[in-house]
Amino acid sequence: MDTFRIYKMIFIKTDSLTLIEIIKFVYLVHYKNYLMKHFYVFMLMLLGMCCKSQTYTASVSQDPEQPWMVTFTHNDWSFFDPYYDSLMLYVFIKPEQNSDGQNLWDDWGTFAAEMTWNDTVGARQATLNLKDYVFQHGGKIQDGNTISDFGYILIRKPESGNWVQTDDLMASEHGFKPFTLSVLSTSQMAVMQKSSIIDGKLRTSVRGLLTLSVYDFSGALIKHFQVKNQGQDIELNIPTRGNYILHITSEGVQETLKFRK
Repeated sequence: MDTFRIYKMIFIKTDSLTLIEIIKFVYLVHYKNYLMKHFYVFMLMLLGMCCKSQTYTASVSQDPEQPWMVTFTHNDWSFFDPYYDSLMLYVFIKPEQNSDGQNLWDDWGTFAAEMTWNDTVGARQATLNLKDYVFQHGGKIQDGNTISDFGYILIRKPESGNWVQTDDLMASEHGFKPFTLSVLSTSQMAVMQKSSIIDGKLRTSVRGLLTLSVYDFSGALIKHFQVKNQGQDIELNIPTRGNYILHITSEGVQETLKFRK
């Protein structure tokens, strides 16, 4: 019932109402309309703030200095919602997606990584080292090979019931840029033979500013830091026992070592 009709009823029935009662009634009608109007405005503002603060994404990004380090980010639940189940990552590279024509893939059920929740970005994430990742079929990407694209699948893996998955996704459609794995020269190979890891400490003949990246055998990044080497032993500070891969980069020199903690 609108305000005009209410006023009309008031004036028709004035005989049965005192002046004070009429004033009270009109005040209540206006006050109710005022509250409802401002309530709607508040709810619209709140909805706008929520929509603005939440950014939905399903992306593939790379480390600028090491483009084979690929980070998968996902929180676009409208695209694919894992609910509270594990979100797994399956990766493959077709012959037409690389310059060497390698066919790289894993048996179904063998996942490259698990995408876990990252509070900082508000999304599920996983970082994969494509340089060191060993596919069950085809092995590793060869040095000098240019990767123009690759495919991946997101799999929701509930504790019970059937797995749910996306269609084949192309990384280039979600932000991936082509890269080429560099080929080590003879001098660089000589440097590699002089580096070693003893008791968790790196000994290397490479001098200057070193960029060190430690991965586990699944390709997951464990540590990434820089250190200036002047000939001293470098403590890697790996807390958990296991098998690891160390990648060293310094002014055009690249070196990869496998070690056990």
